[in-house]
Amino acid sequence: GPDVEIEKMESKLMANGSIMYTDESIRLDAIENGMIGGKIIREFQPIPLEVGLESDISFTKGCYTGQEIIARMDAREALARTLVTISSDSLLDVGNHKIVGGGKLVVFDSVADSLQYTSLGLIHPDFAESGNEFNLDEINCTVVTKW
Repeated sequence: GPDVEIEKMESKLMANGSIMYTDESIRLDAIENGMIGGKIIREFQPIPLEVGLESDISFTKGCYTGQEIIARMDAREALARTLVTISSDSLLDVGNHKIVGGGKLVVFDSVADSLQYTSLGLIHPDFAESGNEFNLDEINCTVVTKW
């Protein structure tokens, strides 16, 4: 519809308690809830077990790409990486980061939120417990949620 009508509707919705979402707030919601989207899957091609997609895998179906890796991880009941939400005191670039003292973090997305920064990524299970603190060079990070 016309912009004027859309603005009127927005005003009425806001007056009745609706919340206006921005692209940033939608990304933050996804990060805080451990949700990965198509862009992350296309760019990073994560292993489904590492990003909480166990229910999307059939362990009884015939052959499929990546089946051997999935079966091995399932049989060992151990993951090489785990999906986490992280808070930090600086914005983390998307991609690979080295953890001071050893280990690595793969950041899928990162958003500025008030006085802190929130990111979604993969980290070794030994670092993945909520409350765990670690450093990426000069950046202090804390695991908020292990998915």
